[in-house]
Amino acid sequence: MDATARQTTRTNRFLPVAAGLLLALWPAAASAAAPASAQTSIDFDGATDFSRYKTYAWGQNTSSGNPVADEHIVNWIEAQLAAAGWTKVTTAGEAQVIVAEHATVKNDTTVDTFYTGWGTGWGWTGFGPGAGTSTTVSQTLRSGTLVVDLFDAATKKLIWRGTAEGALSTKPEENYPKVEKIIARLFKKFPPTPGPSRP
Repeated sequence: MDATARQTTRTNRFLPVAAGLLLALWPAAASAAAPASAQTSIDFDGATDFSRYKTYAWGQNTSSGNPVADEHIVNWIEAQLAAAGWTKVTTAGEAQVIVAEHATVKNDTTVDTFYTGWGTGWGWTGFGPGAGTSTTVSQTLRSGTLVVDLFDAATKKLIWRGTAEGALSTKPEENYPKVEKIIARLFKKFPPTPGPSRP
């Protein structure tokens, strides 16, 4: 067998091995690339002076179905509020702001149904001039979405909303590395300065 034939034989032997290695590595590469960046957005009432708020309490949250994951989400949100100079109080009667978070993982969640359960008046009609009184508007959150809502405790009006679509999966261990960063992104410019609401 001449040198050319030997070279061809070695190359042909190499190809199946290389293909096997690529196939073996493919799931790992696909897994590493799978978590797409969450799409985040911020809405707030531009007429609200956020500097006057200093205390908050939690309302009812929508569970992700995993108590440990829920605790992490709450702790990360509290860390951001503390960094903004806000203090958590134990009862809603003491709070200037009521906080609620919705972690939708397996099924879509309709927000109006949730806030109706709080009692009359809790909700929102949008942000900016002419928003009117607090009347809940039906909104369905897609599975995998994290929403953080802040309400003025006195008026029951939504004053700030942070939304992250594609933030959550059904596997909590996949959420931990990224959700903390996503929450930090939502609160990056918090509290907002007065002016027109903006993303």
